[in-house]
Amino acid sequence: MREHLRGLAREGVLPPWDEWFPPETIEELLPDPAVRGRFRAELPRLPPAYFGEKAPGPTAPVPYRCAYLRLSDAYEAEARQVEGAGWAVERIDAHHLALLTEPERIAAAIEGGAGRAGDAGALSVACARVTDMKTTPDGRPVPPAHADERTMLESWLDFQRATLALKCSGLDDGRLRAATVPTSELTLLGLVQHLAEVERNWFQRIFAGLDVPPVYESGAGDGFALSPDRGIDEALAVWRAEVERGRELTAAASLDDSGRLSEREAGFVGEPGVSLRWILCHLIEEYARHNGHADLLREAADGVRGA
Repeated sequence: MREHLRGLAREGVLPPWDEWFPPETIEELLPDPAVRGRFRAELPRLPPAYFGEKAPGPTAPVPYRCAYLRLSDAYEAEARQVEGAGWAVERIDAHHLALLTEPERIAAAIEGGAGRAGDAGALSVACARVTDMKTTPDGRPVPPAHADERTMLESWLDFQRATLALKCSGLDDGRLRAATVPTSELTLLGLVQHLAEVERNWFQRIFAGLDVPPVYESGAGDGFALSPDRGIDEALAVWRAEVERGRELTAAASLDDSGRLSEREAGFVGEPGVSLRWILCHLIEEYARHNGHADLLREAADGVRGA
């Protein structure tokens, strides 16, 4: 398998996961075309070295109760390993994408495992959230109607991020590169690259104070310039990596923690620094603005409309 994957790598990265196998493999696992399309749109591109990394596993009893959901016979060895470490194991006959195809069944199985682990009260709440989670018809998770401030801000930002990815799904390379609105030079591919720059600037440079270069060296440093050798798969992988890095840098921070603005940015804001709360609000606004651009570009490209 490793040799097969190495043969698929191009420019140091593998194609999306669904392209590692014959087309009928993913169609059998995800028969619903809409679910399959959303799944494909979110797939990252990984370096081959990723598969040489050793994943941590339970080597000793943990100081709290745990449960393991074994989705199919393929995971029986892992199930027995954690069983030996004192975990409760719930076994069902499914596959590893069943979270997408059978969410209610998986939630019920998690709840069963939680009950056997002895912490059913706490974990049943999580199961209920999985079962009751609302999505738009195209699969984007709807932010909760009632939540604390941090959850609400991050949920709306994630919704806007998911909207950007959705607007780019299902188009060929030419349409993603096309400035389909006559009065603008914006492109869908350029928007993805630009928002990777936005993520890096606000979370790494401003909030964390890191001295990092632009994501893309060509052009004006805003990400809008396109390269003939860089398509949407690579751009989405880079953008998602920037999103994850921002999450890592802010995970332990308070909304009141501040980052320092550049002199130019401070001139617009009127202060030398802004809080994480301000940054999250600004990112929601920035994504929403560019998703409006993406609405027009997508409709002009193939007629597809949607919020």
